[in-house]
Amino acid sequence: TTRSINGSTLPVFVGEPLQVLRFFVDTEDKRTFTLFYFITDKRMMMSEFSRDGKSSQNLFLPKKYYSKDETKFVAYHPKDFVIGKQLTINNITFTVQGCDSFTHQYYEELGHPMPDEK
Repeated sequence: TTRSINGSTLPVFVGEPLQVLRFFVDTEDKRTFTLFYFITDKRMMMSEFSRDGKSSQNLFLPKKYYSKDETKFVAYHPKDFVIGKQLTINNITFTVQGCDSFTHQYYEELGHPMPDEK
């Protein structure tokens, strides 16, 4: 989607405030990650928690577009991220365990409150 600003056609997210949904996800082997979903342009990135469990500094997936489908591009949307739900990114299955307070509020305002954290 585009819009015109001062005679230029720009993607709809240009000039919008940065809004990021933040989810806490893990894998079957108990690796823990923070998944960042950028609402304005549907890109995602993921950082792995350090072994001490106190920080999220190790970049695991760079900020870019990821597809839900291996054969054609299908963007992720906020409705794809639900506490307790599994999702596969780059052939790795993650389970959404929780989210931050901004993300909880975002879903409340959409009329789709998040279930309790795992």
